[in-house]
Order: sequence, then structure tokens, then C-alpha cells
Amino acid sequence: MTMNTMIEELTIRMSEAFDRAGYDGKYGKVTVSNRPDLCEFQCNGAMAAAKKEKKNPLDIAEEIAEKLGKSDKLSSVEAVKPGFLNLKVSDKLLVSCLKDLDNADKCGADEKIEKRKIMI
Repeated sequence: MTMNTMIEELTIRMSEAFDRAGYDGKYGKVTVSNRPDLCEFQCNGAMAAAKKEKKNPLDIAEEIAEKLGKSDKLSSVEAVKPGFLNLKVSDKLLVSCLKDLDNADKCGADEKIEKRKIMI
């Protein structure tokens, strides 16, 4: 599993949690964290959902964190002010990704890279 498919899988899980909480699943987009000291991935959808629903974004983030529940993919999900969801991936998911890369041709690198000449 590459980083993109990891993000896609986490986004699917997050979107399902938004749906289960009664919000539009489109708010479940997961991205690489802009604060790697806190977590690997994040979701900011609770802020957008709060604006539409006229609710406190932290309340929505806490609802979503609860809906995600225990997972073998995530070691922790934390709702933090003003309404971010911080996601830390589990060791099990990381090991699985590394095994997938090890077994993939060219370690999962895109084979459609075209050769280019660069003049310096």
C-alpha cells in the first residue's frame, strides 16, 4: 500500500464516520498532517461541517472520533481545537505498507516515468 492508497483508505474510513454521525461524507477527506510533530495525518472536515450545520467544530470532531472507534489502522484519533482530527497510524498498518512495497515491482514506483534531458 503506497502513501496515496493509505490516504485513500483513511479517507474512506473517515467519510464513513461522517456519514454515521449524520454529516455529509465529503467532509472526511484525510491529508498529510501539516504538524508531523503531532500526527501523521489529519482531517479538517469538522470545521466545514460545523459552518454548514451551525455547530461547534470541536463537538463535531469529537463525534467523528467516537464514530471511528477502535481500528487496526489507527493507533489514535484525537479531536483538538478548533476542530481538527489528528490521526496516528498503527504499527500494524505501517508494517503492512512496508511489506506491500517490498513485494511490489520497483518498490511501487511509477513505471510510466518518461526520460528527460536536463541542461545545466
